[in-house]
Amino acid sequence: MAGIPRARRAAAPPPEPTGAARERVVSALLGAPGPLPIDDIAAGAGMPSTTVRFHLNRLVEEGVVAAARAGAAGRGRPRMLYAATDKAFSAGPQNDRLLADVLIHHLVRESDDPAGAAERAGRGWAEEVLEPGAVAPGDGADDPARLVGLLDDWGFSPVMADGPGAEDGDRRTIELCRCPFAHGVEQQPDAVCPVHRGIAAGVLERLGGAWRVVDLVPHSPPGRCSLTCRRAGR
Repeated sequence: MAGIPRARRAAAPPPEPTGAARERVVSALLGAPGPLPIDDIAAGAGMPSTTVRFHLNRLVEEGVVAAARAGAAGRGRPRMLYAATDKAFSAGPQNDRLLADVLIHHLVRESDDPAGAAERAGRGWAEEVLEPGAVAPGDGADDPARLVGLLDDWGFSPVMADGPGAEDGDRRTIELCRCPFAHGVEQQPDAVCPVHRGIAAGVLERLGGAWRVVDLVPHSPPGRCSLTCRRAGR
């Protein structure tokens, strides 16, 4: 009728992120006692069957879900049944932060010298990653620059800074503009910051030992950590 406003259609909710939707589908299968048809998966995931079918097709392609036809039961085409594969066990969201928290707190509780243990861990990791022969030996002159390149690859966003003694070539200060371990530092700074120092020390050792780490000062200047290296024997 004229003059009567038409009822407005409710706005559709925003679509769920694809990763979250697929995780709900996989979770419904992981908790099932056996293979399930699409309608049962949809009920368990709280999603429309058409949406579940779309995600199942992708999950089957990725090997996270296996599909097989059910045995014939009367007329009609046998329905498809779906089950999570072994790959689904490790295909979900990863919680590296939880693992880091567990290991950091264990280190603090069990070690008489958490800072020393953390530095040794960082050094050992760097030496393990940079196996002998992984970095070409040089005369040592460019070792600090090579350290900067590796630290950049590992997420520290380092920059070379001028510092006392830089004019004689025996001292270099590297400012770390980002901290890839920021959450751990917030929890246990005394047990995590030394990891940075250990990593740098391990790298310099693998490069030939012409340089050594002499200092690491967190938040100096603010928002950065200063790592100072000096030529060995100077």
